[in-house]
Amino acid sequence: MLTLEIHELENFMENLRPQIKNVLTPPSEADWQSWHEYLHAETSRIQKKFQSNFHLLKPKVAERYIQLNFLDLLRLIDSIEDESQNTVGRDPSSTNEFYQMLLTYLERVLVHLLKYYNAFIDQDLPLPQFFLQKEKASIAGNLLELKRLYQRPEIDAHLLDIAFRPINEFLKRNHSQYTYRELLYFQTFIKEWLPLLDMKPEEDMNWQVHYKLYYLNFNNVEYRIYCTGRLHDKLEELPTLSEKIEKVNWYVSTLRRLHQMPHVALLPGQPSIINQALAVIEEEYQYLIDSENLKELATTQVDRSSQTILKVPLSSLQLAQLASTLESVGFFPDAKPGEIIRFFANNFSSVSDKTILESSFHTQYYSRATNVRTAKTGIVEWVDKVKKALEDETVRTN
Repeated sequence: MLTLEIHELENFMENLRPQIKNVLTPPSEADWQSWHEYLHAETSRIQKKFQSNFHLLKPKVAERYIQLNFLDLLRLIDSIEDESQNTVGRDPSSTNEFYQMLLTYLERVLVHLLKYYNAFIDQDLPLPQFFLQKEKASIAGNLLELKRLYQRPEIDAHLLDIAFRPINEFLKRNHSQYTYRELLYFQTFIKEWLPLLDMKPEEDMNWQVHYKLYYLNFNNVEYRIYCTGRLHDKLEELPTLSEKIEKVNWYVSTLRRLHQMPHVALLPGQPSIINQALAVIEEEYQYLIDSENLKELATTQVDRSSQTILKVPLSSLQLAQLASTLESVGFFPDAKPGEIIRFFANNFSSVSDKTILESSFHTQYYSRATNVRTAKTGIVEWVDKVKKALEDETVRTN
C-alpha cells in the first residue's frame, strides 16, 4: 500500500479550521508561531520521505508513489485555493492568512517534486494558479531583458516578433490553466535565449536566433511559414536553376544536421519544426529537381553515348550510400565529395536505372531518410560476400 504523505498535514488543517474561523477568540502570536514550526517540520519530513521511499521502492512502484503523491498534493492545493477565495470578505482575516501560510509551505513540497521528479509526474496536469503566477512573474522579468534584442539592428525584428508571440500570450492570459509542460517550455526558452544578449554582432545573430528556435523545437505554423518564405525569397535571387537546386540541397542537409533538445516542443504532438520545414521545402521545390533532371538527361544521353557504363546490383540509393560510406572511412583520400558523386553517377548504373542523374545522386548521397537503413542492409550483404571471397582466396593462396 503506497503512502500519501500529505494526509497528516491535511488532518492538521481540518483540526484547526474551527479555531481559525472563531471570531471571538482569534489566534494568538504563539499560535501562529507554533503553526509555522509545525508546517516547517512537516513539509521537511514529507520531502525526506519522498527521497527515501523513492530509493527504497522498486523502480515502477517508486514512480507510481511519486505520481500519486503529486496528484494528492495538487488536489489539496486546489481545495485550499478554492476555499481561500470563498472566505474573502466573509470569514475573519485570520482564515485567509492561515490558508496563505499553508500554500506557502505546500509550495515547497511542489517545487521539490517538480525539481527532482519531473520525469515521473504527469506534466500535462494544470498547475495551481498561485504557483503559476509567481513563475510567470519571474519569466516576465527575464523576457523584458530579452527584448533588448530589438535594439540590435542586425536581428530581424519580425523574426523576434514571431519568437516572442507565444510567450507573450502565455504571460497575458492570467485566468487560463497551464500545465507544467507548458511552463517548463517557456522557462527553458528563457534560459536558452539569455546568452544571446552577450553575443557580438559578427556572430550572425539571425542564424543564432534560428538555431535556438530549431533547438527548442519551436514548431508553430507562423515560424514554419516564415522560414520557408525566406528560403523562397533567397532562391528567387539566384540566377540559374542549378544554383537554386544546390541551395535547396544545402538547406535540406543543414536542417538534417541540426540537433533538437530531447522531449521539448512548443506544440507537443505536432511534427517537429525540422520535419515541417523539410516537408515543405522538399515538396515545394521538387519541381526544381525535376526540371534539372530533364535538362541533365538530355545532356547525359549525348555525353554517355560512347562511354562504358557499369551496371551494379544495387539501387541508386544503395550505390550513393556506399560511395558516402567509402568516403567517410577515407577510401578516396584525395577526392572531394562532389568529385566522388560525379564519378559514380557518370560511370555506374543501378538495377532499375540505365542512367543515374548527378543531382538526384547528390541528394541520395547526403540522405538521412528512414529508408536509408534498409538500403544499407543490402549493401552489407554484398560486403559480406566480398569479405568471404577474399578470405577464401587468402586461404587458398596460403
